Amino acid sequence: MSEQVQSENTSLFSFLPRDRDELHAFLADLRENKPVHQIPPIGIWAITRYDDVVHVLNHPEIFSSEAIRYLTTGLPDKESGKRQEIATDLSNENASLLFRATPTVINTDPPEHSHYRNIVNRGFTPKQIKRLEPRIQEITDVLLDQVVSKGEIEIMQDLAIPLPVTVIAELLGVDAERGDDFKRWSDLFLSTITQSPDADAKKQIENAMVEFASYFREVIKARREKPQDDLVSILTHADTPEGSLSDVEILAFCRTLLVAGNETTTNLVARMVFTLLDHPDEFANSKLTSTCFRMRSRKPSATPESCRLCLA
Repeated sequence: MSEQVQSENTSLFSFLPRDRDELHAFLADLRENKPVHQIPPIGIWAITRYDDVVHVLNHPEIFSSEAIRYLTTGLPDKESGKRQEIATDLSNENASLLFRATPTVINTDPPEHSHYRNIVNRGFTPKQIKRLEPRIQEITDVLLDQVVSKGEIEIMQDLAIPLPVTVIAELLGVDAERGDDFKRWSDLFLSTITQSPDADAKKQIENAMVEFASYFREVIKARREKPQDDLVSILTHADTPEGSLSDVEILAFCRTLLVAGNETTTNLVARMVFTLLDHPDEFANSKLTSTCFRMRSRKPSATPESCRLCLA
């Protein structure tokens, strides 16, 4: 069963209602009546039932992730050579297409996907994550101390947005003085997911991609010559039987991490706080609240509990 959604907005999520209650009702209707749902003008299909989603994920030979590159570059299969040329050319002229044309963990199928994932996972081993905890705690404490000094908090601007942006920037080895640029790049890249940019906005996004590519070209070059304690160094020196990552592949991954890691963590923090405020009995639980907001203790209940509450 399927139904097309009529929309003048080409944003991927523009067909979704903004109101939370309307959103849940809309998704429930999709699952019940339209589990296979096409979204024009992009033409992609939304699959909303669990078993169907599992089937799609387990059959990449039929439901290929490589279609993402075609959809976002607009280059047909017969121009695959052109896509390859773009994907290996670090010139500024190609920056606007570079990130969409380059193979990454989100737009490839096995075995190519497994190659990228195995390399990227080296930066996110349990040992690496444990090593990052003290610095993440320090960043969180600084943000919350600023809130205390103000006497009020705006969750998005004071915590949910700056926390992941700062952590990801440091993870990638971004110089502290470029933090404002990194935040601006992040905002512009994310806007391509949630909005349909007009001509002026598209120009700003393209300029941001050029700046991002130019900056990280130098970072990658420097890390190849002199590795440091950051993710880019791990990626530049990760050799596998299938080969190492090229500069353009590392560059595309940096952009992917910025967008995917930033947006998901921002939403998690914001929705966790919203859910606690929407469930005052849980919010009154001092042990859970302390773990969620101050993260002082290492009790494991906060994140699983937030997921359970959000799904309720």
